[in-house]
Amino acid sequence: MVLFLCITLSLMICSYTTRKCVSISGVKVNHTLLFSAGFWYYLIFPIIVGETIPQVGGDLWENLYVGIPQSKVIAYMNSLIGLYVVFMLSDTLPVNKLKKGEYVFAKWTLQKWALLCLFCFLFMSYKHKTALFKGYTPSQGITSYVGPMSAIFLVGFTIYIIRSLKSRTGVFYKDFINVYLVGYLMMAIILMGLGGRLYVVTSIVSLVVIFSSYYKPIRLAKAVLLLIAGLVVVGAIGLWRIGMDFSIINGLQLISLESVFTSFSLLYFLKNSSIPLLETPVPLLSSFINLIPSAILPGKGNLIFDLPDVGYEIFSPHGALNVYMSLMCNFGYIGACLFVCFLTLALRTLREHKNDTSKLMYACASANLVFTFFRDPFSVSIVKNIIEFSTLIPLIVLGLCSLQNNRGKVITRRYSFRK
Repeated sequence: MVLFLCITLSLMICSYTTRKCVSISGVKVNHTLLFSAGFWYYLIFPIIVGETIPQVGGDLWENLYVGIPQSKVIAYMNSLIGLYVVFMLSDTLPVNKLKKGEYVFAKWTLQKWALLCLFCFLFMSYKHKTALFKGYTPSQGITSYVGPMSAIFLVGFTIYIIRSLKSRTGVFYKDFINVYLVGYLMMAIILMGLGGRLYVVTSIVSLVVIFSSYYKPIRLAKAVLLLIAGLVVVGAIGLWRIGMDFSIINGLQLISLESVFTSFSLLYFLKNSSIPLLETPVPLLSSFINLIPSAILPGKGNLIFDLPDVGYEIFSPHGALNVYMSLMCNFGYIGACLFVCFLTLALRTLREHKNDTSKLMYACASANLVFTFFRDPFSVSIVKNIIEFSTLIPLIVLGLCSLQNNRGKVITRRYSFRK
């Protein structure tokens, strides 16, 4: 019965995604495709593995899965069907276009912030040059400087996208191949060398979203080749990080079982808890305190609630937190349906609003759906990556640029360059 539900939901996802994202002209990599891919990979694939070859997850994972009552797994699969139906309905509802308003700023203001960003990044890289390209293992961990460098990298990426979108030639390669690309690639290579691959991969996916959603769809053959190339690169980087031998078998195993190894929290929740109907999102709401700088609120860590603080125990040997557990513990099933509906409508509203800021925020937020949204706590996936890095940073960069033009005047009319 469980395997039948997995196959049924998989076919539903495949059918809907194909209808929405694939056409004769090519493939559109948008929020529908990325949400559906993450949904299947992180929520359904571990169950398929558990029902067929649970031993590949290791003894601990297999014992945990076998210990879940069959009725709870069936209830879980039925709840997934309901969640995806909510997503499909939300993805077809009409949305209102936002009013079109943009800011004016001089090109030199953007250049100034780009150079400052690059200087800060290279300075931090030089300070920690001994850690470059040394690999990353659980015993070493990601050191404290990778976080600030990732933030600087994302600011630089934001500046690069803003500058490229404002070229407005109508041709992606002409718009995006510029001097800012050199700085972006330089920071991306260094950040990957320090073990921060997630934000680099997310930025690349954001570029793919912009290309296929706002320029032209990707030809199906090219999309397949792009997918294969992406998997090869991600697999190779993953093998290098953990020190495994480079081989096709190891790469496929690492990529295919990543969702299995990060699903411990999901299995533990299904085994030890029931699905709540409604919850108050205290952990999610309290995590917004992280947006306040520590200099302003030094003791903010004491004000943040984690899931154990509201009665839900987390078991996650590899550090990931499955989105299903986050949704149920923060919202309950009814609240989770409303949250998925709100998130989908927000993304669709951004997509319909055609100015440069909305394009940037839509691309970055959509790219985060396929990775961090399904495997990280909401304090990271929602607050940090989608709200802070995909929304607030673009608005702050544009706001800073709009406050000064080459004559020192405040401009707040349109997001275009002042000649």
